Amino acid sequence: MADVLEKERDALLAKITEMEKAALAAKRESDRRIEELEKQVVDAQKSLELESEAKENQSLEEFHDANRPKKEESEDTVVLNRAGLLEKIGVLEASLMDGVRHGFGNAIAQLKVVNPDVELCVNGTGFLKWVEGRMIMSSPKIWMKMLVKMGMLMTPRPKRSCNLHCLS
Repeated sequence: MADVLEKERDALLAKITEMEKAALAAKRESDRRIEELEKQVVDAQKSLELESEAKENQSLEEFHDANRPKKEESEDTVVLNRAGLLEKIGVLEASLMDGVRHGFGNAIAQLKVVNPDVELCVNGTGFLKWVEGRMIMSSPKIWMKMLVKMGMLMTPRPKRSCNLHCLS
């Protein structure tokens, strides 16, 4: 019986050794496959980066092409560069302020026309002022800075007030 047990043990040990060899071979194969897959991932990432960079360059070139002046465009329709846009914004701001100033002056002139018997007091009024309750409020500092920047005002003017009877 000891011989039978010994033979079974030897058979089991041989089977274990065979299984260990098979497991080691499978591990080597899986490690090789993992390395192969990792290399494929790295190659795919590099390919995607190159493709993405090429698309960005193409998009940038298309953007530049779309914004370059066309032969048939007149000088007025040519896309302006940043400096040109800033200059154009300054011109538009100045014309906006001129329009507001003109509208305010026009409103005063209309009031004088419809009230010819009233001596209209306009001291302390201005196109950048507003009314709160029964008080004329001065324009915010930012408006003054903008006017100075646009050359429409050299230095902030001192506040002039009107007698309260002008508001009644």
